[in-house]
Amino acid sequence: MRTATASLKLARSSCVDGQDMPELFLIRRITNGCYLSSNTAQCRAPKRSSARRALDEESLAVLCKALAHPARVKLLNYLADYGTCYFGKLTDILPLAPSTISQHVTVLKEAGLILGSDENTRTCYCVNAERLDELKELIAAL
Repeated sequence: MRTATASLKLARSSCVDGQDMPELFLIRRITNGCYLSSNTAQCRAPKRSSARRALDEESLAVLCKALAHPARVKLLNYLADYGTCYFGKLTDILPLAPSTISQHVTVLKEAGLILGSDENTRTCYCVNAERLDELKELIAAL
């Protein structure tokens, strides 16, 4: 059987006039990382409609992992703003080596967030609008 550990913490809150006033807040720390306090209104679960879409956790995890690096977010945002561009232009917007940018582009392509079409010797990249809409729906289903 699992036991819970509890701890008390003294927190200081500021009054309106800027002076500190000590107040004792009882915070019970349970070993699974949940915190309970006297202000439970912040911790209530949001009301959800009964007609919400089933959450595809696997797809959401893949998409979030693809966006887990700021460089990939910047690449996706740039493509969303400017439509299409060649790889050479992508190397101009990030202060990274072309090989590193290529790795980031590969991650975004594998997640389906961007598409690449070969035109002669260059590849033109664009946002996959359907997959981006799917990401928005998955996040809304949380």
